[in-house]
Amino acid sequence: MTSHSLTDLAQQTRLAAQKLAVVSTEAKNQALEAAQALEAATADIIAANKTDCQQAEIDAIPKPLYHRLKMD
Repeated sequence: MTSHSLTDLAQQTRLAAQKLAVVSTEAKNQALEAAQALEAATADIIAANKTDCQQAEIDAIPKPLYHRLKMD
């Protein structure tokens, strides 16, 4: 990591901390629970996306739509 990117990261962290300071504890906890649920379901989400992409190829959907569908 370069010093420039470290500086950018520090600035982004400071801004995020300022924004989080005014968010309620309940909202923070809900966001953490949502993040944990997404993390726990990652394998299922990726598998479902793969299935969707395979079907999209069979259906020959337009490439721009396919690129929006595909999770990289």
